[in-house]
Amino acid sequence: MEKCYKINKENKETLPKNILCFAYTLVFLGDLYIDLGEYGKAKSLYEQSLAIHKRLLGDNNLKTAWI
Repeated sequence: MEKCYKINKENKETLPKNILCFAYTLVFLGDLYIDLGEYGKAKSLYEQSLAIHKRLLGDNNLKTAWI
């Protein structure tokens, strides 16, 4: 999962259409960290994903609310 995160992070700036995909990767990696008890790492990833969703979709979008 971390390898996927790194690949997505590297491509985030060059492939704008994949930014939402990157945001979902952050959520899934955050979920993994929750399972491992790494709550601080998970929170940081969730916050990054939420910021991307808010910027691209707005505060009132259902996908943003899901984060």
